[in-house]
Amino acid sequence: MSPGTRKSERDGRPASLEIRAWFDPQTGQIHLVSPSAAGFHSVVTNDRNSSRASKNFYAQLMRAFEEAGVSVPNPMRFRLGRVPNEMTRWEALVRYDDEIYEAAMKLLPFGSLWVDRLGEAFSALGEDRSYLSKIVEQLREEANLEAREAERNEAVEWLRTLATLPGGEQISRESLAILVELRIRGYQIVKQSKDITVSLDGCGTSYVRSNDDIRQLAGILQAHEPAGRHDALSTNSAEPRSAPRIELQASLTSLLPLK
Repeated sequence: MSPGTRKSERDGRPASLEIRAWFDPQTGQIHLVSPSAAGFHSVVTNDRNSSRASKNFYAQLMRAFEEAGVSVPNPMRFRLGRVPNEMTRWEALVRYDDEIYEAAMKLLPFGSLWVDRLGEAFSALGEDRSYLSKIVEQLREEANLEAREAERNEAVEWLRTLATLPGGEQISRESLAILVELRIRGYQIVKQSKDITVSLDGCGTSYVRSNDDIRQLAGILQAHEPAGRHDALSTNSAEPRSAPRIELQASLTSLLPLK
């Protein structure tokens, strides 16, 4: 095991791995490597013809690059399988026209599909540049809505996997609310055949099988909460909780027929 890969506290399985990402401007692929794990190298692309394609993950990584201030090259270079003499008018505009390029870059983090939709709308409006900002604004709203819907679907699937706990009992609303809160805080929660792992980078891994286990874990974690923090894990706490967390917990816990 490489020094930078931390093991879980109970059975020695890897629980944390440092990952770094870099963008290949020639292919449009995102490479994932680990400086702590020799030989670890994976590739993500948004090319639907590739076995490495993952539209949602690719878009999230591109947004991460954007938020980190990482500069990425001309988006039309990300289009795979097209030779220069097949370049369309839209691709030429994105590549060589600064105004069009800037507009396209605002949509690229959501995937090349949204850059294509920008071209379709721009062409449909007679390539009138006065519409560019409005088109981009509308498409970003649609892309964000689609991304939120994808995240919601992922959350629903995650919830369904937790409906029945490894010990055989149905998860309670209280237990689910605790796990949702932990997920909000950045914990990785994964159901396995014999238990549910609850892990946080740099803080080890816990294992739960029942509602009692989850409540006990919440008590242990709350005992180590920083002084003055009010968004307590205990669902019975009288301390005030933030409105966004209440809303999220209410919406997620209502998705399953829990008791």
